[in-house]
Amino acid sequence: MSACRAQFDNDLVTTRSSEYDGSLAALYAWDLRYVTVAAGMAPGVTFVHQRFETDGRAPSRLSTAPYLAFVANLSVDLFGATFLRLDGRAATQLVRVRTAPSGEEKLDVLLSLRAALLLGMYFGTAEH
Repeated sequence: MSACRAQFDNDLVTTRSSEYDGSLAALYAWDLRYVTVAAGMAPGVTFVHQRFETDGRAPSRLSTAPYLAFVANLSVDLFGATFLRLDGRAATQLVRVRTAPSGEEKLDVLLSLRAALLLGMYFGTAEH
């Protein structure tokens, strides 16, 4: 799960966007001598709410975009129950695009890449 907010301003309009994202990953892991390598798929959906402030007419809009991500990560146990993980994702996302306020919507496929370095802790396990 993730969330973010963004704002854009110019002389004509102020745009505020709130984005909420959720996915569920299914991974297969290989425990090697010092590291664990995992790979799999993660279907998910993104919800975006946009608000516009302008002298003209610009109604708020809510959109959804389903996606499917390929996930790969590398984990290393550090000390005690802590671990360090490098996580990478490549997602294809179906997005409705409208180029003009009165224009037709079309479906477009976008590719996004994401990488994260995570520090974590195991809970409720006897061995790591």
